[in-house]
Amino acid sequence: MKAVMSEDFKERTEETYDIYLLPPGEDPEACQSYLRMRNRDGKYNLMFEEWVTDRPFIISPRITFEVSVRLLGGLMALGYTIATILKRKSHIFADEKVIVKTDWLEQLNRTYVQVVSASLAICKSLNCLLGWYYETSNQFFSI
Repeated sequence: MKAVMSEDFKERTEETYDIYLLPPGEDPEACQSYLRMRNRDGKYNLMFEEWVTDRPFIISPRITFEVSVRLLGGLMALGYTIATILKRKSHIFADEKVIVKTDWLEQLNRTYVQVVSASLAICKSLNCLLGWYYETSNQFFSI
């Protein structure tokens, strides 16, 4: 990744825990409305996001609120239950135009890659340079 980033990129690592909360009375098999709380460096955030797809890209605008750990206790007192906790280790490369993030999800034993930019053209270009997408009939497909 370092070879395709600009010379002034910054590199860092993070470890987070995503806590997925099942609303009271919801069937875990059918639920589409889990609440997600993220713990990073002892701080908690309540996160909401909506996925929009533009094949093969996923655009997910996110709203995040920093909250007290007491909110988690309050939600559980109201009947929310912890469905799962995912431990995420991230390796992040960022410059002024793009962020490339590899996430290792321990429970899934799998790595995911995110390329984030305000420009879809930059995302497509970087994905092609890294060999993560190939083009066929004007569409990009994940390898």
